[in-house]
Amino acid sequence: MDYNCPERPAAASQTESRRRYRLLAGLFAALFAASANVASAINEKALVTPSVAKALAPLSEPDLMESAFREGLRFYEAGDYAAAARTWLAPAEHGHAGAQFGLGVAYATGNGVPQDLDRAIHWWNAAALQGHVTAQLNLGLLYWRGVGVEKDLTKAREWWQRAANGGDAVAQFHLGAMAATGDGMPIDYQEAIRWWRLSAAQGYEQAIKGLEILRNHGLVANTSN
Repeated sequence: MDYNCPERPAAASQTESRRRYRLLAGLFAALFAASANVASAINEKALVTPSVAKALAPLSEPDLMESAFREGLRFYEAGDYAAAARTWLAPAEHGHAGAQFGLGVAYATGNGVPQDLDRAIHWWNAAALQGHVTAQLNLGLLYWRGVGVEKDLTKAREWWQRAANGGDAVAQFHLGAMAATGDGMPIDYQEAIRWWRLSAAQGYEQAIKGLEILRNHGLVANTSN
């Protein structure tokens, strides 16, 4: 299945056009909120956690720091969060992005350490600046919601842009949702389609739903290869 954007159909009247855009904006806002409520729940296990699949840093790190990071992952996945946080501290201080991200999760959730969102943001920022896409995603969510930081849609979009360019399907969805709802930018359905196609190609359900809404309103043509 491929999604292509046709020329926007001419509205029968300005009134009908405004009605359609209000309807779409409402649908997309609900879709956006449904996804964000899951991904940004700071005190819930639904927050993206440092699984082996997503948090493993490149093996260019010094062997000792990489070994400590992996040991922390074993503690974390065994449920010993305090040991994980202790083990990640040294590699995080030495610049290991995976350990920095893991400490951020620990402080955001209060697993193994006292909950401290300022410290979570500190460590996520350190990891994000090194290209850790899930840290970038989480920072974008915090700026978008105004949690722990002043609400700033420009910064949210900048962090999501980095994560999306790194291939993160959730960030790609959120960029598309900003474009579809006009959240912090003018409404741009073609931009929404561009990001949602990338996210949908990775199987992200909310992006697939967003494309279906656009298709059902005649803004996306559904054709086969």
